[in-house]
Amino acid sequence: MTTDGAPDRSIEGKVGHISSVAEFTPKSVQTEELRTSLVYEVRVLVEDPHDVLRLGRPATVCLMAGAAQ
Repeated sequence: MTTDGAPDRSIEGKVGHISSVAEFTPKSVQTEELRTSLVYEVRVLVEDPHDVLRLGRPATVCLMAGAAQ
């Protein structure tokens, strides 16, 4: 995960929850092929020893596919 405030610092975490229902569909989703662009709430559990994260700050999360644990 990276944040706008520290784009050069990567933070690892684990997915704690993925919503089973999409929160909203962006206006750009108009065809069946674009339905992968639906937006779901995801909670990521992280440790932030360098105090990089701030409440409300946008973050980019890249998920690695793997077995559920």
